[in-house]
Amino acid sequence: MTSSSLERLCARHGIGVPADVLELVPVLGMRPADVLAVAGAAIPGELMPAAPEGVRLVERLLRNGVSVDEARAKRDRADALPRAARTAGGLPALEVVTAGDVFTRLLAVRNLSRNAMAYVTGSAITTVNKAMRIGELIPQRMELMAAVLCLPGGDFDAIMVRTPRAGPADEWVYEWVPGLRAVGELVLALAPLNEEQLREVL
Repeated sequence: MTSSSLERLCARHGIGVPADVLELVPVLGMRPADVLAVAGAAIPGELMPAAPEGVRLVERLLRNGVSVDEARAKRDRADALPRAARTAGGLPALEVVTAGDVFTRLLAVRNLSRNAMAYVTGSAITTVNKAMRIGELIPQRMELMAAVLCLPGGDFDAIMVRTPRAGPADEWVYEWVPGLRAVGELVLALAPLNEEQLREVL
């Protein structure tokens, strides 16, 4: 596969890659941090999670499990808090951008660890490691992880690399998607909070 994740994503939407990739934010309906992650561009500190150390708190929450109702209640509580000052540094631009790099950055801008993604989607850690390394997933893992990332399944499929000859996602996967999206919305709501605020919500 010679095209980049961003080129494939734009092709899916029938558009070209603009010189300023942030022009894609309203077109694709994606967050600026996600567009920059997919492009392999530099991500400034103000678009990164406010508390990098919060990754362990998010991981613990997802390891212990969270119901849809609880996720939505915590999301609303997080949304009501003032935005914390960002103290984290950004991520530099990549010289070579692979689907694995893109996936790794999509996790980083959410304070999601590989373990957290494995816990919440019921995936083997080796599956998440493979996605971080070469960007390859089978369709049902794509659907589950896309839901946690709050990305449309088709867009995430374009960004990643589908395992050759893999069959379609099983029906049960689509029953999981709404709940995983609720968890993903909570994760996004937690990203702007500092550690004290995170502990207050969680």
